[in-house]
Amino acid sequence: MEPDGSYLISSCKAPLELDEPLAATSVFRLNQELDWLGGFPTPNIYGSGSIFAEDSVLEDQVHLRRLSSGNLIVSGRLGGWLELGYYHSVIMKTNSIGELQYMAYFESTFPFDQVAVLSAMCDAPEGGFYFAYVENSEVLGQVQFSNVRVLRMDTSLSVTCDWMVEGAEEGAYYYLERIKSTSDGGFVLLGGRRTNGESTSAWAQKFEASDCYSSTNERVQPMKGGVFPNPGSQEFIWKGDMLRSGELRLHDALGRLVWSGAIANGHVHAEDLLMVPGLYCYEVRDGTGKRYDCGLWVKQ
Repeated sequence: MEPDGSYLISSCKAPLELDEPLAATSVFRLNQELDWLGGFPTPNIYGSGSIFAEDSVLEDQVHLRRLSSGNLIVSGRLGGWLELGYYHSVIMKTNSIGELQYMAYFESTFPFDQVAVLSAMCDAPEGGFYFAYVENSEVLGQVQFSNVRVLRMDTSLSVTCDWMVEGAEEGAYYYLERIKSTSDGGFVLLGGRRTNGESTSAWAQKFEASDCYSSTNERVQPMKGGVFPNPGSQEFIWKGDMLRSGELRLHDALGRLVWSGAIANGHVHAEDLLMVPGLYCYEVRDGTGKRYDCGLWVKQ
């Protein structure tokens, strides 16, 4: 609720007062009688200039938190590259009129990485907020387990603590519906759980603040390669000492191939990249065609 008693909501629908939506996902202001007072589109993350840019659409469970300064925290799923497995949890911090200030995205180490299809967010008792999302989320019945990852973040979108529900170790598949903070500094996760092909049952699990096992996000699997400079302007180098030959492919935010090049002696130089500024995904495949590495490159 705003100081004047009005409400802010995030939605992918247009209010009845408008013939067309402001954007694919927008923030609306309503009075206490739920009359529409105005709104603004969520940020265009990749800078293509269109308020209906498919590469900037926040989808699925879009959450909105208002900070005391008037700035906003907005979260959801970004991306539609089902064939590549690139759906990402995204959290954005904007000012009061929707201009982007910070952005954070998350990925898991699973080969079929569908995160943020199920997510939830709530305020943390001592400031900041909790954000929870599902790793290895089920799409078309292709996986048998999922993890639930919970991050405590400050208002600069830095991770201060994290927790994990290990569905992979339990052989369990978790559905996430809601996260609720508790007065002792912890939180409760609410959703569903199933194992061994059984029907899904209701699930709730309480976590203490002291259960936090890490103050930073640590990449468990060693990096196979990396690009630099990142961000860059018209070129970058991918280097991976263990891969002698292969191919690097660079895709834009819609999954279209914009550049490819052969890897020799563990590196490849991508140059004369004259695409529009934005976020691009690189994928490295070894000599047999198997995916070896992938990641994001930011073009300035």
